[in-house]
This record gives sequence, structure tokens and C-alpha cells, in this order.
Amino acid sequence: MDKKSVLRTGLVGQLIWSTAATLVYALAQWLLLRIIINIGGLNEAGRYAYFMAILTPLLAATSFNLRAVSASGTYPDENNVHLFSLRLISSICGFLISTIIAVLVMSWELAVISAFLAQSAYRFFDVIGDFLQSKYQRAAEMHFAFMSSVYRCGLGIGAFYLLYANSHSLTLAFAGLLICSAVVTLMFDIPKTRNVFRFSPHLSKKLFEVAKELAPASIGVVLAAIAASVPRIILEMSAGQHELGAFAALSYIAVVAGVVATALGYVTIPILGRAWMQNEFAKLWQCLAIIVITDACLVLLLGAALIAGGEQILVFLFGTDMVLYADKLPIVVIAVFFQFLEIHFGNALTAIGGYKQVAAAQALRLIFTLSVACLLLGSLVIRSALILVTASAAFASLGSLALIYMKVRAATKVD
Repeated sequence: MDKKSVLRTGLVGQLIWSTAATLVYALAQWLLLRIIINIGGLNEAGRYAYFMAILTPLLAATSFNLRAVSASGTYPDENNVHLFSLRLISSICGFLISTIIAVLVMSWELAVISAFLAQSAYRFFDVIGDFLQSKYQRAAEMHFAFMSSVYRCGLGIGAFYLLYANSHSLTLAFAGLLICSAVVTLMFDIPKTRNVFRFSPHLSKKLFEVAKELAPASIGVVLAAIAASVPRIILEMSAGQHELGAFAALSYIAVVAGVVATALGYVTIPILGRAWMQNEFAKLWQCLAIIVITDACLVLLLGAALIAGGEQILVFLFGTDMVLYADKLPIVVIAVFFQFLEIHFGNALTAIGGYKQVAAAQALRLIFTLSVACLLLGSLVIRSALILVTASAAFASLGSLALIYMKVRAATKVD
């Protein structure tokens, strides 16, 4: 095998390509938020964050955690026909639900409703392309995931900036993102995955059986999304969209810092799935240990960078208005660590088929988050919101680790 092939298919090569793809996506999300802040201000960024707080649980409810399930290879589904059908149908249902929410819950301002629906349409279509990338994970073809991210994010952010700068309309800007995402999905992702995914979405008895079996995984993701949205919604109610916009900017540091951690998660899901199916439990724990060590190293680097130049980093990322919130960065660093662990342990539970355990862990997390949030209701500020996020992620990560241990221990006794 030549060096080029090793770079593409080896574990290190896959990590490099996965990191590059995640970096492109993170850069695009930062540019998106920076464009909104620069042109529309923190109030407009707060509106964007509020929309996402509403949409995130809906996206989770219709996801069934299908990317992780498909990438792990532990779920029997020839050519992924049922998984793809479920992804497509659930996205359509999710958008219809978001439309109902826009009509019943949103203010009757046309600009607000149209902006929410445009953002909703973009998000629900974009996750279809995200699901198709699970093929790249499972087939060790993350270089295609990188190319897809470059096309999708490059075209999308360019269109978003041009439309938003000239119209100051989030509706038109997200419509541009939607069109670009559709073009890349239809022209690149579908042709590249045609040999693995069968594109014949249909309703069948088997499809409903798949949905029923994966429902606990979806419930777990929904509960996690609701728990993550609780601080945002309460902060918007307590302090307004300006503070929520600043909170969203601080929260985005986790996305920037987590590029390598997220990429590592993408690469290791298939490894964890194979280790579980082959009863190689020592290999599974070894992989999890590497993930935790990597997370710790990344957080230490992040902490060092923020200590050395936290204010300068905030100005570079989001503008001078964010300097006022530099004293919140130490809390952000701690939150980032537990968010990394939460994501990776949750992925591990999914990879080993612990769909019900995922739901149980996130249900307990939501109860914990709501209990603490109720105590803070009416007085929630950015600092307490960040502390709530940190405590919630810590609770979820430790709970998920305990459930992984119990599931592996039970499997060991059976053997």
C-alpha cells in the first residue's frame, strides 16, 4: 500500500481528514455568528441563538442519532435503506412541526416567522447531508467528508454573507444557505454514497420497526438538546437577547476548541462498535482512555491560550463588545471539558447499542438541569448560566460513563 493510500485509510490519516472536515465546519459556524454580530449586532445574534434553542430539540427529536448508529456498523440494515428513509421522513416531519411552532408560538411579525422558518428549513435539510457522511466514517473515506464540508461551507457562507450584507434579512441569508446545502448534497454526497445507501425512501412495516427500536436513542438526544437549551431560554427570559447573544458567543468557544475532539469522536465510533461486536472490551476501554486523555490535553491547551490572551481572542472571534465578558472564560474552560466527555461517552453508549441507557442518562440530566434552573429562575445571568451548563454536562458525562461500565460488565458476565 503506497503512502497516499495509508494517508487516506489509516487511523492517523482518518483523524487528520476528520479534523480538517470538522475544522471547516467550525470555521463556517464561527463566520456565520461573526457575520450576524458584525452586521446585525448582539441583539440579532441573540435572536439567532433563540431560534437555535427552539430548533435544537426538534432536530434531536427527528435525528434518532442516525449518524452515530449508521457509522458504528452495529445496526443491521442492508444498504442503509431503512436508516436513510427514516432520516428523510423524520426531517420532513421536523420541519412541519417547526412550521406549526412558528405560527402558534412566535410573534406575528412576518420577519421573525420567515427568518425562523428559513433557518429551520436549512437545518432540517442540512442534517440529511450530515447523515450521508456516516458512510465516509464507516468506509474510512473521511477525505470525501472534508471535500463535502469545503464545498458546503464555502458556498454557503459566501452566499449567506452576500445576501445578509445587502438585504439585512436573515430569511434571505438562510435561504441562500439552504440552496447551497441542497446543491452539495445532490451533486456530491449522493453520488459518492450511492454504492452504500439505497435512495428509495418509502413507508413500510420494517421502517416503523426501525424507528421503534431506535426511539430510545432519539429520546436521549432530545433530552440532551432540551437540557442544553434550558439555560438559553431562561437567560433570554431573564436578561434579554443581548445577553443571550453574548452567551452564544462564549458557548461557541467550545465548538472552536472541540475541532480535534469532535473529529476523534467521528473516527472512534466505528472502532468502538467493532470492539463491542467482537467482545474486545479491553480495546474498548483503551479507546475511551485515549479519548479522555486527548480531551484533557485539548482543554489544557485551551486554558493556556485563554490565560495568555483571552481578551484578544474574544475580540478576534466576535468583536470588541465581547471584552466585557472575558472574566467568564475560566468557567467556559471547565464547561468545555465536561461537554467533550459528555459527547464522547454518549457516542460510546450509542456505538455499543446502549440506546436505552442513553435515554436514561439524559433523562436524569434533564431533571438535574431543570431543578437547578428553577432555583435560578428570574435571576439567571451569564455567569450562572455557564455554571449550570458545566454542572449539567458533568452530571451527564459521569452518568454515561457509569452506564457504559455496567453494560460492559453485564456483557462480560454473559461471556
